[in-house]
Amino acid sequence: MPTFADLGLRPTWLQVDLTALDHNFRALRERTGPGIKICAIVKADAYGHGAATVARRLEKLGCDYFGVAMVEEGSELRAAGIGSPIVLLGAVWGEGAVRAAAADDIEISIHNRDILPAVSRAAADTGRPLRVHLKIDTGMGRLGIAAAEVPAWCREARGAGLELVGVYTTFSSADDAGSPRTGRQLERFVGAIESLERCGFRPPLRHAANSGAILNFPETLLTLVRPGLLLYGIEPTPEGQGPGGGFRPVASLRTRVAQVAAYPPGSRFGYSGTFEARRESRMAVLPVGYGDGVSRLLSNNGDVLIRGRRAPIVGRVSMDLLVADISDLPRAEVGDLATLIGRDGGEEIGAWEVAERAGTIPWEVLCGVGCRVPRAATEGEKVVSIVSRLERR
Repeated sequence: MPTFADLGLRPTWLQVDLTALDHNFRALRERTGPGIKICAIVKADAYGHGAATVARRLEKLGCDYFGVAMVEEGSELRAAGIGSPIVLLGAVWGEGAVRAAAADDIEISIHNRDILPAVSRAAADTGRPLRVHLKIDTGMGRLGIAAAEVPAWCREARGAGLELVGVYTTFSSADDAGSPRTGRQLERFVGAIESLERCGFRPPLRHAANSGAILNFPETLLTLVRPGLLLYGIEPTPEGQGPGGGFRPVASLRTRVAQVAAYPPGSRFGYSGTFEARRESRMAVLPVGYGDGVSRLLSNNGDVLIRGRRAPIVGRVSMDLLVADISDLPRAEVGDLATLIGRDGGEEIGAWEVAERAGTIPWEVLCGVGCRVPRAATEGEKVVSIVSRLERR
């Protein structure tokens, strides 16, 4: 494991296991089959894992598409050398965004009719049609046009200088295998596709399935799927998480013990002294805090792993530091590895555990790991790259 001492870095890092990422992508390819394209969702810095690192790896494995939420994210991937198709799945903010996307060969989503004039002008200036995906709102209640609006959209889209390469929707409840909402949304989506075809548009890419749908609703796979959380080894529900799930967590948040000290009973720890020691105690100070994405809601409510055993977080998590009670770990010492998310020996603290203790979801836990935490990409025990804060700007 990296010490970061020679790099002059604080010994706190997010370990990104590229071998696990490989495994998850291949598991998804096997599940979906060779005839279905995969669009890897790498928005929000690949859910905190490092978008450039993840996309480069997946591109080598044959990933078909990459999905981002904003033009800037797509442009950063192009700057990192990604040549595969990139689709912008978020809102397009006016003509400037359309032109920026066109300059970097990023396919955009059209979620209303108002953007069509900007698409037409950008296409005229570039001398080629803009590749776009039409977003249909089938019940999510967010971006997209209603299925009933498709004929009107088609009339305005003709001659607008676009090439409709995809049509898609977003499921609201695919994580719930028993929910009837996904089936109803699929029906509306199929109806919208039929309307497009009657108008003469036949986009080859038809996509709806996210991670939950890939697991629970195989009828929704269509011609392209958009896995996010599963790529990073996390099941969309806590019930599915476990060694039998077939997906391996990619990210581990780790640090090293900065100080160990003994305290008498009655000693208090952290801001406002919210934890009082009731026995002779040994405490470890860890150089990580809510400035790095460790939720303050884990104060007196979370664990870390040190020497393969759990040590409770005591007192309030502060911006840069937290305290763990190592009274039951007499051999723990300065420099020991401490794991906040991940496995150490036979123990594991998963993203779902952290999320449930903090009253949130693993998506937020992973995306919340701050930019000042270096990302260390590994293959087995070998560190293949370390991307620091300066390199991530």
